[in-house]
Amino acid sequence: MPGQTDLKSVAERIQAAILGAGKATNEYIQGDLEAAKQAQDAAKSVRLDQLKDAAGGAK
Repeated sequence: MPGQTDLKSVAERIQAAILGAGKATNEYIQGDLEAAKQAQDAAKSVRLDQLKDAAGGAK
């Protein structure tokens, strides 16, 4: 039969696993948000007038 020390150790490991998974998920989401921001910034820098000229003046 496990002792109180063993149960505390198991509980601490479970807590660490849950907190670690939550932190990893948040970091992943932040990475996605950063990638989306970079894509939006890149799209904002595109000059549509130059794109229209390059396409033969299509409107």
